[in-house]
Amino acid sequence: MRIAVVAVGTRGDVEPHAALCLGLRHAGYDARLCAPDDFGASFADRGIPFDRIPVSFRGLYETAAGRALMVRC
Repeated sequence: MRIAVVAVGTRGDVEPHAALCLGLRHAGYDARLCAPDDFGASFADRGIPFDRIPVSFRGLYETAAGRALMVRC
């Protein structure tokens, strides 16, 4: 069975989905992780096939609008 695990957000949002994907792979499923560009290299190093979502949340936070949003939180 082929499974795409999709996660969007920051590291705290994506890491649990990566763990799920890895567990599915260990159980014998053909699972892949789809997540923002920020995470590709770290998951490839762990043996998790990765498909990029072409957005960088780190890049968004570094903009003036992103910093203003973080101040409000």
